[in-house]
Amino acid sequence: MKKFLFFFLSLTVLVSYSVPFLFSQETGQIVITNIKKVDTGKKQEVEITINDAIKIKEIEVTKIANRTVVKYPVYVSSAGRAYPQVKILTKQANDAIIEAIEKGVVVKTKDVPEPQFEITKFSPNRRTTSSRKVFAAVSFNKAIEIECGIMEGVSKKTGKPYKFVSWPSRLDSATGEWVSQVILKKSFRQKVDDALLKRYDTFKKEGGGTGSEEEWE
Repeated sequence: MKKFLFFFLSLTVLVSYSVPFLFSQETGQIVITNIKKVDTGKKQEVEITINDAIKIKEIEVTKIANRTVVKYPVYVSSAGRAYPQVKILTKQANDAIIEAIEKGVVVKTKDVPEPQFEITKFSPNRRTTSSRKVFAAVSFNKAIEIECGIMEGVSKKTGKPYKFVSWPSRLDSATGEWVSQVILKKSFRQKVDDALLKRYDTFKKEGGGTGSEEEWE
């Protein structure tokens, strides 16, 4: 326990420290542009910002055998099945995240370009009664993959139709509110959401097809 406290007290001191950085245009490079320690009173958590465009929250950090172990948000369905919401695909991305957590050093530069993105999963939901129409995932710089979903239906409150992309979040049992675990910068999210919704609209025009029976609700 004393080691954990020392580790996170050290992190608290370091999180505001930043260094200049010459960004390389190398495909797949990930840089951490901000890191913040979050004291929940129960777990040791951090939230990180990647390439000044993607914020990942509720990252659990522990020390095992003097090694930093990171656990990203996981969705657990009503059936008890666990679905990782964030996957690290490259060693470079993992090393950048671990270094930021351990040393609290972030990259401060105006030259970090928006990540390139690619839709890596697009699986229609065969449960037609569900508002989640598609299980999807997007990779960023081919280094980090984040789950998302396309939601469509009619609001029970307003009676108006809706269609949007849902990014990882969890239901707070105490407040009944949804808490975002992944947040994309507004202008960047618009581009990613537009690409996902455009693919969804094309899929519907082509008549749809078979999909997944994964249970998320």
